Amino acid sequence: MSPIRIILLEDNPIDSLTIQIMLTELVDKEHQLDLVAVFETLTPLLVFLETNEVDIVIADIFMNNKPVGLSLFDYLKHRPISLLFVSNTNDKDIFLEAQRKSSFRFISKPINLFTLHANLYSIYEEMQRNRQYNLLAKQYLYLSGKGGQQEQVLFDDIVYIESEGNYCFVFTTAKKYALKKSLSKVLEEDLDVSFLRIHRAYIVNKSAIKQIGPLSIKVNEHVSLPIGRHYRKSLMEFARK
Repeated sequence: MSPIRIILLEDNPIDSLTIQIMLTELVDKEHQLDLVAVFETLTPLLVFLETNEVDIVIADIFMNNKPVGLSLFDYLKHRPISLLFVSNTNDKDIFLEAQRKSSFRFISKPINLFTLHANLYSIYEEMQRNRQYNLLAKQYLYLSGKGGQQEQVLFDDIVYIESEGNYCFVFTTAKKYALKKSLSKVLEEDLDVSFLRIHRAYIVNKSAIKQIGPLSIKVNEHVSLPIGRHYRKSLMEFARK
């Protein structure tokens, strides 16, 4: 199983260190926890999320006596990232407000090692189940447009996706979006059977293919995409259908 990628938002140095140590403990051999970053304030965490892949954010609800966790919750609600609150707050109103926003996981301080791990494993397994469901039901991606605003991009509007370095570039009929994710991960986790990989650097929407040549395909009169030798067979099988 892939490592569970985690970031931590905690301004209390003792609590932060405690959680970091707990995340290094091997409790379940089937799950590997990978703490990729630690933050004491919200803003740099949000910047980090724009260009990095994360599965779960562990965050205190209150930081500097402000319910920062609720702002983070609003930011994450349209992203494929789960949130685990850790807090010692007894503020009933804050708890009820968070609960009204949506379902969430919450564990109280002081944190127990096994409670922390059990919640992280459960959250990740639920994410995996939802991801499989979404592959069948979802017909769109959430991508960052100009200014970092999230936009819902329909599968039908995507023409092709190109890999370049650590990024994928999603080309629609009208725009271009950048996504920091490998092409293999995009195809495996985010797209459905409407898309076909034709080259190590290209995925194409099957409905966008206008012409198939010996070395390339055309998606419109101005854009041709190369066909990789290892992907020709699957492309030819699609063409024969």
